[in-house]
Amino acid sequence: MRHLIKICFVLYGLAVVPTAAQSQPVNSSSIMVLSVETEGLYRIPPNTVLSKLSTRKGTAFSPFTLSEDIKRVFATGYFSDIRVLSTSSSDGINLKFVLEELPRVHAITLTGVDELEEEDVREAVEAKVAKFINLDALDRSLIAIRELYKDKGYYRAEVDYSLKESDNNTVEVVFEITENAKVRVTSIEFPGLDKVNKQDILDFMQTGEAGYLSFLSPHTDTFKEDVFDLDLRRAQWVFLKQGHLDVKFGDPVTELSADLQEISLTIPVTEGPQFKVGKVDIVCLDEDGFVLKQADLKKLTGLKQGDIFNMEHVQTDSQMLSSKYQDIGYAHANIGTRNSMNRKELTVDFTYVIQKGNLTYIRNIEFEGNRSTRDKVLRRQMKISEGDLYSASKLKRSEAMIFRLGYFKEAKVLPKTVPSPDFPGAKHSDADYVDLLVRVEEQD
Repeated sequence: MRHLIKICFVLYGLAVVPTAAQSQPVNSSSIMVLSVETEGLYRIPPNTVLSKLSTRKGTAFSPFTLSEDIKRVFATGYFSDIRVLSTSSSDGINLKFVLEELPRVHAITLTGVDELEEEDVREAVEAKVAKFINLDALDRSLIAIRELYKDKGYYRAEVDYSLKESDNNTVEVVFEITENAKVRVTSIEFPGLDKVNKQDILDFMQTGEAGYLSFLSPHTDTFKEDVFDLDLRRAQWVFLKQGHLDVKFGDPVTELSADLQEISLTIPVTEGPQFKVGKVDIVCLDEDGFVLKQADLKKLTGLKQGDIFNMEHVQTDSQMLSSKYQDIGYAHANIGTRNSMNRKELTVDFTYVIQKGNLTYIRNIEFEGNRSTRDKVLRRQMKISEGDLYSASKLKRSEAMIFRLGYFKEAKVLPKTVPSPDFPGAKHSDADYVDLLVRVEEQD
């Protein structure tokens, strides 16, 4: 029943169908339109059609204008057939638009959806209940559903639709889906590897190679495009951890087996040279300087001169430095970086740039979600109070202490910046303030 809906124009002569009352041809340039009527409308108000027409009572009849009128009416998407009938007299011409409304969708049914959430599949369907049927929208829906299954690893999914006629010129749209088996990854190759080990990359990726014991692996041997896209970023991270800062990947090549059940992946790699760590420095841009000892901070960094450059150390060092300052009141401490690459010596001089910002104090502490537990019970577990300097570690310990009460599924302490320190009771005009929201979710 795919072709239930017939789309056509029926126009004769001067774009009208003459009736028996019309006895002889007339010169269209001298014909006056006496009336314009509609026929065949059930759900569509006549004014919806008439408002689209330039051909109206009292205007001179024009075949070209009438043709454009029909195009505009058809463009509404409400009709499967439009005809124009005419009766003429010595005074002019009477026009009647005979229209056949498209069916409305009264239901959308999905069959065969097992592995995906039905709600996700429905979101890919453009057709809507109570709207007029639109074959182009249904065809786009088929493509969207196939792409959805493809993204989830079901490359062999088959999707079609049928239309079931119902009473009152309505139809039920039935999407018929045969999911079939997922596509398994049989091999992943990285041509161009030199110093980096293939297994180091595979261990970091979520997509893995199928094998006899692959069901025991934390990786998936099902090919999913969205997961594979993330895996390319994970693979790049492996190279950056091993000093290959100029690594480049070529366009991945995918080869599907003839039966669409297996796929092999090839990712061309240009490793580039391996860089080592040159000088490591820490600077502070604030006028009052480090506050903490620069030498002590340097001892804590993972980047060490002479080591192979590891981008992961940059990440952990930045987090460490930020935590150190957030723990002594600098809630908004920011850690930037600067680097200088010496491509001749294959070294990278690296600098951590600290901006402490202002000291931050706690203004108010509020509680949310504790329906049966009083605020004071939670407040006793807090390791930080109103008026105290901000401390990231005390916030974490407060969360842990509240959770240990055993009353809650979850406990979070969320800081919220106070826009201005100019409020009653503010003791530090040159400092920042935050409010703390303690949000808990009670056990059932």
